[in-house]
Amino acid sequence: MHLSSWIERLDIPTVAAQRSFLWIWCGNAEGLERGRTCLKRWGFRRCEDICWVKTNIKNPGHNKNLQPNATFQRTKEHCLMGIKGTVKRSTDGDFIHANVDIDLIIEEEPEYSCKDKPVEIFHIIEHFCLGKRRLHIFGRDSTIRPGWVTVGPELTSSNFNAEMYKQVVNKDAHGHLTGCTDEIERLRPKSPPPKNKPGNNNSDRGNKEGTGRGGVSGRGGNTNRGSSQQRGNSNKGMSVGGRGHMGGVGGAIFIRMRIWRSLCFFFKESWAQGPNAKMMTVTAFEVLPSLSLDFNVLRI
Repeated sequence: MHLSSWIERLDIPTVAAQRSFLWIWCGNAEGLERGRTCLKRWGFRRCEDICWVKTNIKNPGHNKNLQPNATFQRTKEHCLMGIKGTVKRSTDGDFIHANVDIDLIIEEEPEYSCKDKPVEIFHIIEHFCLGKRRLHIFGRDSTIRPGWVTVGPELTSSNFNAEMYKQVVNKDAHGHLTGCTDEIERLRPKSPPPKNKPGNNNSDRGNKEGTGRGGVSGRGGNTNRGSSQQRGNSNKGMSVGGRGHMGGVGGAIFIRMRIWRSLCFFFKESWAQGPNAKMMTVTAFEVLPSLSLDFNVLRI
């Protein structure tokens, strides 16, 4: 089976919530077209393109990732962002914070064949999307992160507890949201009001009673982003069976899949070699509350 066809057949729609976002690292050049095809196949619409510009401060004058079929030295990678469902910045402030970050990451180029992506992509996702149901697929021990459920064949341990996960994200109507403090809501950048609605303002957002967007006791509860309270769960060290790893509280979904030269990729519980495969990575979105984390969710 062709590599791009195998990626497209990942059963992402099964675990994606109706209102969700997905990020997919797709390299550059032909990878961009394949990434757009994957988004469409999985029911997402492309809405942003985050670009990683690779620097060579530590190794000037030498590009470690030269590609024989490239006309120029490729010093950037693209991460496409997809949206599913309807999310509006004017009405969904409990779920998204628009205008918080920029769409550019400047970070040192990794060594040849290194799988690491900039940690800034996590920062962008967490600042923008306020959902707790975060899933990182095809993660590794080095990418385990508080607030994320990480699954992948390269993980060496698991502390995932399905019952505890459900209790956290389903404890109330807004248990799947991180919530927001009045201070963050006041300071974060906001879109200007529509020109055809003079006098429109957002001063009632996040009022002290918590009835507005971001209220401490309002939508999302009192899990304060940016406060001194630790987000996540104290049971990070718990070890349970199963294939997966929960860093803090399980949350939204970050799917990440790397495919590079001589890649070993996953075929229905079996491994196969993909010589001369191109680099492509899948990344994150909000998932269904009934998610049962097992590799069976990635049916081929």
